[in-house]
Amino acid sequence: MTADAHLRALIGPGAVTALARRPDLWVTGVTVALRLAAPGWWRRWPPLPVPPAGYLRFRLQTMYGAGGSSPLAGVDAIGFLEWCRRQPRPRRYRFAVRRSAARGAGAAGVGAARPAATERRVG
Repeated sequence: MTADAHLRALIGPGAVTALARRPDLWVTGVTVALRLAAPGWWRRWPPLPVPPAGYLRFRLQTMYGAGGSSPLAGVDAIGFLEWCRRQPRPRRYRFAVRRSAARGAGAAGVGAARPAATERRVG
């Protein structure tokens, strides 16, 4: 089954229609689609950011039960995207060493500042 046919079978036309009526969720929908997409999705034809088939089946089974064979309903898709939009963005932390601590370190290990005191979070 191609990625396009797989997507049509699991994401019902009601979900697509409901999302088309909510332009405020379009960016969220694209963001979620890219986050859930299978690795290397752009290398397979058609290049659609579709989650792996097993993952979608699992999610639909846990949502609806009984094998998860029914397509995603529009109300559920909109509810999920609204929930995703309300969640705080994941923060990426980078640790940077202060220049003053790095300059005064001296020889390797001699007089070097402790790493916990010289590192700070950069958001």
